[in-house]
Amino acid sequence: KEIRPCNVYKRIEGPITSPRVSKEANSLFTGSVDGMVAVWRIKDWNCVSFKPAHKGSVTELDVHPSGKIMMLCGRDKSVRLWDIIIMKEP
Repeated sequence: KEIRPCNVYKRIEGPITSPRVSKEANSLFTGSVDGMVAVWRIKDWNCVSFKPAHKGSVTELDVHPSGKIMMLCGRDKSVRLWDIIIMKEP
C-alpha cells in the first residue's frame, strides 16, 4: 500500500530544520530555513500557527517539558523564548 502524506503545507519556503513533538501541547513544532516557526495540531495535522521567528534560518528548536514554552535558536545569532499558548515572545 502506498504511503501518502496526511497534510501538506505549501507556505514553507525551504527545508524543515528542527521538528519537535510535544505530547503535553499535543503539537508538532517545526522551524525552517526561511526563519519561520509552525505549530501543527497532532490530532488532525492542521497547521494552527505559522509565524516569523528569526531573520535567518531556525537552527534549533526545543519545547519545555511543561509544553508551554519553546526555545528557538537562529542563524541571526539570537535565542528566543516563546509562550506557546499565545505564540509570542514573553
